[in-house]
Amino acid sequence: MAAAIESGRYTPRSFIDTAPGAVLVGHKTIRDTQNHGRLTLAVDYNRNVVSLPIDGGDFATNLVIARAAYAFSTHAFLRGLVQVNDADEEARINVLFRYTYRPGSDLFVVYNEDRGIRGKRPTIQRRQVLVKATFYWVPR
Repeated sequence: MAAAIESGRYTPRSFIDTAPGAVLVGHKTIRDTQNHGRLTLAVDYNRNVVSLPIDGGDFATNLVIARAAYAFSTHAFLRGLVQVNDADEEARINVLFRYTYRPGSDLFVVYNEDRGIRGKRPTIQRRQVLVKATFYWVPR
């Protein structure tokens, strides 16, 4: 991965196709005969510097958002998001698994977690697991 980014052909927002084939990185050809699905990675960083005409009105905030998605097949994928906000001193984690077991019918499993990022032992503020199933039904 590091060699691919160093080559300049890929960025942290690049789509990575893991289908069978070969890729040339530098002077080296990497071959793979298996389909490993599709992987997408992205990292965003935002910094806001605020200056207000009041006491204590000058501050800066930093927000980092990392996303990853992996398609196992056309019927199943896993998607994750991590967001860290230094102003709120919080990190949020969201993971979604979706499986289409027949056209129009899906199973979703979602994991959410909010935690404080202050101190050596961050505290979990909220944690939840959600499961949702949809079923497509056509009366005859």
